[in-house]
Order: sequence, then structure tokens, then C-alpha cells
Amino acid sequence: MNNWLNSITEIELRKSLQITKHVPKLTTYKLFITKHYAYPLKELSDEDTAYCNWAQFIYAIQLIDDDKGKRKDSISSLILKLKTLNQEANIEYLHEPTSKWMIKNLTFSLEQER
Repeated sequence: MNNWLNSITEIELRKSLQITKHVPKLTTYKLFITKHYAYPLKELSDEDTAYCNWAQFIYAIQLIDDDKGKRKDSISSLILKLKTLNQEANIEYLHEPTSKWMIKNLTFSLEQER
């Protein structure tokens, strides 16, 4: 995505996403929502990127809702809140049960490393 964003102009971006000229200057954010653990994505994130699981996503929205009187709601406030939450987070891992798969004659299993 970064390569694509770096290779096009704002006019091309607006055209691709069908955004009219009435929308102010564009800022792009990337948000990765994972099923379980978002912490490993920390190394991949840049300034305009956040990562979370669904529980963290909902929690961040609730925190922003609680702070409504203090600031204006925006995507940037959500990204900032998620980045702040992930900096303070402890790394916790829940055990994922072993899954067994079979495709025709091939049988394999996936097991979480301990």
C-alpha cells in the first residue's frame, strides 16, 4: 500500500477513491485489525498506522466516546488512541488449540509454538 500511495498524486488518489474536491486535504491512515494478537505488527507500523484486535478497537472507540467533551472525534484520534493503548499493553497470549486439516490425501495440523 505504501508503494501505491507514494507512486500516485493526490489527484489520482481522489479519482481512485471517488473523493470530491470539497473534501479537505487528504491524510491516509492504515489500520490493521487482527483476530487475536496485534502486538507483533508493532515492528511494521509507521506513524500513520495502527494495529489492534477487535476488543482493542471497540475499547478505543469507547474511550474516545467518553472524551467527547475534550476533543473532536476523528480517525486521527482513533489511530492515536490505538497507538497509545498498544504502547502501554502487556504482551499476553492465549493458547490456540491444535487444528487438524485434511485436503484429499494430505493431512496436517497447526500447533501454536510454546
